[in-house]
Amino acid sequence: MAVVAGQFLDALTREAAVAITASLRSHEGVRRRVASLLRATGADAGDAMVQSAMDRLIELLDASGVVEAALRASVLGCERARDAGIRAFFLDPKETYSLQELGDLWDVPLDDVLAIYREEAVEWSASHPRQPAAEMTVMWPDALGASLAFHVIRPFDIERALGRDFTRVRPENWKTLPVVLRLPQWIADRLQREPSLPSNLDLAGRIEQLLLASMQVSGR
Repeated sequence: MAVVAGQFLDALTREAAVAITASLRSHEGVRRRVASLLRATGADAGDAMVQSAMDRLIELLDASGVVEAALRASVLGCERARDAGIRAFFLDPKETYSLQELGDLWDVPLDDVLAIYREEAVEWSASHPRQPAAEMTVMWPDALGASLAFHVIRPFDIERALGRDFTRVRPENWKTLPVVLRLPQWIADRLQREPSLPSNLDLAGRIEQLLLASMQVSGR
């Protein structure tokens, strides 16, 4: 049932994204802004050039999935509920968190949390044989360190949840910038199948995770 509901939601989101991009194509205010940009670059701002730029804009928005991602981030109640959890975790934390609570916060399966705390979970299970591993608790500083080190909470999610309080947690230069990427289909397909990345991430999230991990490894 949840799968069907998710598919229905995906279809509605896609339909809304198509409607938004279609309205942009015929929006006179947008056309005027595009014409102004063309003139600012010294390009011809005639009707044909403006139409070509508009067509390219719609093509990029549609292919990148930016509009769909923005819709999900702005209207889904589950995101707003998760925002409250992220905000409390960073600004008003509890002393300890169970592995199940961390899974809910990070929006990943319990198995992924257990993989991060593999050694600790083995030791805990040995000393608590009658309790499920999900009940193992972690001190907040350790949970915070894991959250940032493994990038299990996306920087944009932290930024959105904290709002003006973001710089209490991270420097200003950690605020995110939207980027449109063009990838060959075979690379996108391989990234979608990459087992080392969390299964709940979409393609944009997977690329983001790889970039964050590579920059951390390089020490930058």
